[in-house]
Amino acid sequence: MPAQKYDVIVIGAGAAGLIAAGHSAHQGLKVLVLEKCVGQVESC
Repeated sequence: MPAQKYDVIVIGAGAAGLIAAGHSAHQGLKVLVLEKCVGQVESC
């Protein structure tokens, strides 16, 4: 599997994280948003 390259990695998909990700993507940056899984791992 080839490695992926991102300009911005946001940890946490709360309000601030999603706003930061949205602004970064709007500026043309490649963004990855990571959020912890709540509940069973299989359901994510």
